[in-house]
Amino acid sequence: MMAFSVHKSSVGKLLVCQRMLGEIAKLEDSIAKSKNEYEVHINEAQAIKADLAAVETKVFVINCGTILCESSCYLIVRWKLFYIRAVFD
Repeated sequence: MMAFSVHKSSVGKLLVCQRMLGEIAKLEDSIAKSKNEYEVHINEAQAIKADLAAVETKVFVINCGTILCESSCYLIVRWKLFYIRAVFD
């Protein structure tokens, strides 16, 4: 009777261990999937940062161009006024 009880106990422990190993395998799979998803998100974030940097550079260039145009317009007006004064004075 004792041998049967020990055997039954061992089988029960074995089943519990098998279930635990199954759960561990599921958790490992879930962790691997999460790592892959995280890597995808990191790559997407890096791509967005690169796009943002490119846009910031373009905005800077446009702003410089706008300032240059405004400055040129100011100089043209100045030279026209100078010319008008020179002609009528």
